[in-house]
Amino acid sequence: MMSLEERKVTREIRLIAYLLWFFLGWLMVHRMYLGTLNSLAFCIMMFFVGSVIFVVNVSPPFFPMPLELLVGLFWLIYLGNWIVELFRIPKMSRNKIQMSLNKIQQG
Repeated sequence: MMSLEERKVTREIRLIAYLLWFFLGWLMVHRMYLGTLNSLAFCIMMFFVGSVIFVVNVSPPFFPMPLELLVGLFWLIYLGNWIVELFRIPKMSRNKIQMSLNKIQQG
């Protein structure tokens, strides 16, 4: 059973992670906060590639697809991952919670 202090730490870390996910999730800031950087580069790359294609408004010659479909594909993958992140936060936060509890116990 978790002590009151452990519950408080767990709640604070997860609350901050969810707030970061909601407001800055498109930059994957919650992943930086939780220390899970394994797919951070991929997510940020998908966001910026989709944005550049949208702003430049040029379809790559090697990809015979209408621009709207290409931009939509990048944004759909990115948005889908952003929504999936909502359900990954509890698992991703375990390491951060454990590190915080160890610091509290050490002094």
